[in-house]
Amino acid sequence: MVYHGKVTNGIIVLDGQPELPEGASVSVEVTTDEPTLEDDAGKLAKELLDLAGTCETPPSDEDGGESLAEGLLRLAGSAGAGLPADYSAQLDHYLYGVPKR
Repeated sequence: MVYHGKVTNGIIVLDGQPELPEGASVSVEVTTDEPTLEDDAGKLAKELLDLAGTCETPPSDEDGGESLAEGLLRLAGSAGAGLPADYSAQLDHYLYGVPKR
């Protein structure tokens, strides 16, 4: 059974004041109201898994389609098309608007 509560003057006060048997073993997990990195990572992982279930299976060599390696080679180098020549050196300028170095 899970109970929630708060620490008041160093004493754990459970919501609803449930009656627990004398000598019962308990576990205490301290939580914060702020989301943690672990919370964010868990949410992201769940979203990615949900998204993965909606993606089509890529064609494979077995069904005569383009292999993953062939598809990646076809796309290699195309990400930079239309970008300024100094894009990688001046990334902060283009992303955040800081003065060029």
